[in-house]
Amino acid sequence: MRGLISFELRKIIRKRSTILIIITALIISLTSIFFGAMTETSYITETEKIKGFQAIENERNRQGQLSGYLNEDYINQINIEAAQKKPEYWGILPVIGVQEERLPNIISDLNSGNLDGIYDNILKGPATDKARPVGTSSQVDQLLNMYEQVQVPFYFDYYDGWERMSSSFSIFLALVVSAIIVISLSPVFSDEYSQKTDAIILTTKYGKNKVIVAKLISSFIFTLVVYLFFATVNFILHAAIYGLDGGNANIQLHSWYYQSPYNFTFLKLNLFSMGLSLIGLVFMAAITLFISSKAKNPFITVILSAAVLYIPKIDVSEISYTAHILLGLFPINMMNAAEHFELGVFYNLFGFSVVQPIMMIFTAVIISILLTALTYKSFKNHQI
Repeated sequence: MRGLISFELRKIIRKRSTILIIITALIISLTSIFFGAMTETSYITETEKIKGFQAIENERNRQGQLSGYLNEDYINQINIEAAQKKPEYWGILPVIGVQEERLPNIISDLNSGNLDGIYDNILKGPATDKARPVGTSSQVDQLLNMYEQVQVPFYFDYYDGWERMSSSFSIFLALVVSAIIVISLSPVFSDEYSQKTDAIILTTKYGKNKVIVAKLISSFIFTLVVYLFFATVNFILHAAIYGLDGGNANIQLHSWYYQSPYNFTFLKLNLFSMGLSLIGLVFMAAITLFISSKAKNPFITVILSAAVLYIPKIDVSEISYTAHILLGLFPINMMNAAEHFELGVFYNLFGFSVVQPIMMIFTAVIISILLTALTYKSFKNHQI
């Protein structure tokens, strides 16, 4: 069995399309991280600023000197220093506002049963601009409990490395690494049909069992290896450029997560985002393999798989909130994992309120297992 898996894995890796798309993805990864670092900005005075690696180093030193828990004594000290309009305090003042005003206001709104306050603050427009959830009393209670669990006082530190690591990798995985999986796995079964080798495989001793299992296992191994490779590249480059300071800082320090109900540090955010992204990528692999077992050639598989991958990224939130959260369960939205810890989004699962990341995992695991079984059956029962 090990030999069959190794053989099928080599078939995937040695294809010219696989090699080219991996090299292309690596170039995109390197250039996007490098050019992202070059656009970083740090203000020396109200009008003078520096950019690039010098800006990163300046912010790292500046914010690192201010690291610590934002307790009452420290906040009083910061307010005194900030009154002198020193630029090093510009970044920490909004964080104090979130801790002392925004978070307590959210808890107060939820205690009174008002869910709209969170969305009014983030949407910054008329109530009709976008669809929004209508929280049940149990969801409001659950959300309230999540906010009450957020660690206060916040721990402040320079966190840019961890934040860039999670946000950039989530986007890169959803748009680029997923394309590697679609292109590389599309030929696994459909290529046998187009090359007329399915007749040979299905008439051999192990053609209707071990060979199919080997194809499936090798495909998922390939998916895992590709994920780990690019995750490692992402980690090493961000650690080298930004450093690993601030892993224990609260995610609420960042403007995207300032209303987040998740009691996460940036290290924890990265771990959860990576796990959710990996499950989303495996989910996409299962979909591609199923389509490959049904399509007559790899080109059709690529087109259909790409449609399943990218179409759910269309924003329908202004049309229907229900449609919006349902599309959120598709692989591309799962892989863009870092953005799903901004607010508390709930799904109703058999009468229970489930937060979005858990619902994503549940959906992906169930459907992936089902599609894998159907893929096995489809190729096994293919009429020669």
